[in-house]
Amino acid sequence: MDIQIKVTVKIQGLDRYIAQIHRDLYGSGQGPIRQALDSWANMYLHFLYNRFRAYSLGGGNWATLAPATVRRKYSFVILVDSSTLQKSLHPRSHRTAQREQIPGGIRIRWEGGPHPNSKRSISELMVIHHFGTSHVPARTIIVNPDSALHARLQKKVNTALQRLSQDNDL
Repeated sequence: MDIQIKVTVKIQGLDRYIAQIHRDLYGSGQGPIRQALDSWANMYLHFLYNRFRAYSLGGGNWATLAPATVRRKYSFVILVDSSTLQKSLHPRSHRTAQREQIPGGIRIRWEGGPHPNSKRSISELMVIHHFGTSHVPARTIIVNPDSALHARLQKKVNTALQRLSQDNDL
């Protein structure tokens, strides 16, 4: 006696699910995955902005200002004269922080943008301060997400995948 069982899997929903992920990551999709990536950009910029604020007040590993610089500025705050560089990291700053959809993700880059106290652009000053020069200590500005932000980014994409699976009856 032969016992058999037949299992049928409807993959129509799965096909739609995979197609939507592909459209969001590699095409012109505007579904949950693309929305999550757009949120990632804002979350990352908030992270950089808050880190910059904390480090500029001495809360990180940036070199402190030289005594002559403190006297000239009348301030011990690091890398903040006009707040232009700091503000360029804020998610609502569309002057310099440009978000660009790229295959498989999103890119954030900083473009020119004039700095009010310099002949250099904001992005040029960011590079100088990030890497340092012979007389300017390096103060790292653009960094990888920390573990707390990484967990929040992962949660955001997991939520998007769950929403997408519900939308496709999986």
